[in-house]
Amino acid sequence: MQSDLKCIPCIFRQVLAAVERVKAPQESKLAAFHEAARLVPRLDMRRPPSVNSHVVLKKVNHVLGCADPYSREKKHYNALALRLLPRLRRLAEKSSDPLRAAVKIAAAGNVIDLGINPVFDVEATIDEVMRDGFARDHFQAFRRELARAKQVLYLLDNAGEIVFDMVLLERLGGREVTAVVNSGPIINDATLEDARQVGLAKLVRVMASGSDTIGKLPAAGSAELQRAFGGADLIIAKGHGNYENLEDTGANVFFLLRAKCDVVAASLGVRVGQTVFVRRGLGSDRS
Repeated sequence: MQSDLKCIPCIFRQVLAAVERVKAPQESKLAAFHEAARLVPRLDMRRPPSVNSHVVLKKVNHVLGCADPYSREKKHYNALALRLLPRLRRLAEKSSDPLRAAVKIAAAGNVIDLGINPVFDVEATIDEVMRDGFARDHFQAFRRELARAKQVLYLLDNAGEIVFDMVLLERLGGREVTAVVNSGPIINDATLEDARQVGLAKLVRVMASGSDTIGKLPAAGSAELQRAFGGADLIIAKGHGNYENLEDTGANVFFLLRAKCDVVAASLGVRVGQTVFVRRGLGSDRS
């Protein structure tokens, strides 16, 4: 997915969000904006928005002297989601179709995105997604593919959100499942530290990506990630970053996300705020 001119103000909003979270001298914060302003005109708009945002934000964090401006909030949302976990599990268990309910629950967690959509209501989103479902829905194709899949790769997105993913991961038993987190911090993307906090490794094998990109980029990641990506029968990719990076891949990928900006919404053919479970690759858009 290529970047759009609308992505540029979004990058500066992300810069502002990082600056506001860091205790640093005013001159350092101003220098961070100057550095962002220097980098933005040099960005390659043929690259995904996630890649261009990463270039700017890593430099901004370096100028600010803070590798992880979102550290405290990631812990907060992990803890908040863990408090919700018993309720989320009950929602799946009591459903007439627990697998479909678990997919909806995982999707609802994608609202926890401090980079794109810093104001959200987790409880209201759970109710909305469970009631309304998906604006684009390839669940039946997913069920068929899952039935014959032996190796499943689950590309995680944000801290807090990964607890919602655990409800779906619990429904993927009987398969070799690998969940992928970032090796380093960027915005509120989940890392191994977050996986440990929520107990993710008790459910499935957890792999660090080998990079700190926004979303998972196999080419930028470890050889282990590249092998896992190439060997998976089925890939579940959560969130904007993974969609932006991988939407034109030929792999068997099911994207699960909430469209939070005009650019991604237009690419998906939905409205901002709608949730999708959409397949790309291997015949794309088959239901």
